[in-house]
Amino acid sequence: MRSTEHLDRSMAQQLNDVVAHDQIAVDLCEIAITRGYCADDARALRELRDDHTRQVRSVGLLLESLGVSIAGGLGAVVSHDLLTTELALIEALYLNSVRAHARYHHLLNRRDLPVRLRGVLAGNLANERYHAAWLEQRLLVGLAARSADAAADGS
Repeated sequence: MRSTEHLDRSMAQQLNDVVAHDQIAVDLCEIAITRGYCADDARALRELRDDHTRQVRSVGLLLESLGVSIAGGLGAVVSHDLLTTELALIEALYLNSVRAHARYHHLLNRRDLPVRLRGVLAGNLANERYHAAWLEQRLLVGLAARSADAAADGS
């Protein structure tokens, strides 16, 4: 069986985009951990980083086994200078998670997706849902705290 029989160029690019989103999540978590942001959430951030590292590896290994090189997909660069607050970092992680979720979902709806990729992607999507829920809750708490601080400063 030739590996290219099951992956057209469009699917290969979409899979590379998923890998890129997962790598962005790893990079954002590293920023948070090394800067000491979200100190109360350090364990959760390490878990999120480790889960995304596994996702990069799992999809990357499958792509390589199918003869597809990992291109980095989005070519996105995380600007360390823009992530000056804990809330900005959580927001960046959340928005990346939303985008990754959409890409995973789109891929899983493709009828031509090889079975061995489908299982890995479904597991990764479940992880994305779990992390997105935590990030959304964390973002809401941060926004509420910022709003309360602004109200207190205004009185």
